[in-house]
Amino acid sequence: MPDICVVIPCYNEEKRLNVPAVSAFLSEQPKLMLVFVDDGSRDGTGVMLEELVKRFPWQIRVVTLERNGGKAEAVRAGMAAAVESEAPLVGYWDADFSTPLRLIPVMAELFEGKPRLEIVCGCRLQRLGADIRRSVFRHLVGRCFATLASLFLKLPVYDTQCGAKLLRVRTAKILFREPLVTRWIFDVELFSRFIQYFGRRAALRRIYEYPLPEWRDVSGSTLTVWCAPRILLEFWRIAADTRRRLRDK
Repeated sequence: MPDICVVIPCYNEEKRLNVPAVSAFLSEQPKLMLVFVDDGSRDGTGVMLEELVKRFPWQIRVVTLERNGGKAEAVRAGMAAAVESEAPLVGYWDADFSTPLRLIPVMAELFEGKPRLEIVCGCRLQRLGADIRRSVFRHLVGRCFATLASLFLKLPVYDTQCGAKLLRVRTAKILFREPLVTRWIFDVELFSRFIQYFGRRAALRRIYEYPLPEWRDVSGSTLTVWCAPRILLEFWRIAADTRRRLRDK
């Protein structure tokens, strides 16, 4: 049984997936498992993942989705496999490794001695002493989005969208139990679900944002100013789903 199981959603990652980095990392972390989700890729991603499985049959599992359903459902599909691994800590990580894989065990250590801590989120806080390489455009858009998300959630969260998060498996089972209603901002939806199930006060005490010492902007992002209407629609979907849940209680 692994100590940590992390989901990595992949869509057409043949040119970006750093296979040598995965191999080197797993060789040093025998108690860690990775679940790659091939989200309907149309390039050679699937072949690359199968080769990785041959090299690390006990540490890598591949979940293949026939059609591209978006990152949210890819993570949810992978999380089902992660829960089956019986690892006490599960999570998800971006396939471009903008957050280095070596930070997985570092973030996992934050749970030690803190039985009430449920989620650790990577936080791209630009500060002295940290190597956070982010384009000016993405930084400005990120700050605007973070402010909107914080107001929406009524939670002083700095960075909901960083693709590096670890959870206790008991919490993951609850948050990923039902299909997600968003495709782009599902991280905000997960925060919203946590508040619904555990309360806003619990969120303040049981979720920790870990300021990453290193993060780099990797080319290939689909973020543009034209995403704004879609993002606002997804906030509306989260709010509507929240009202439905409260009504059905």
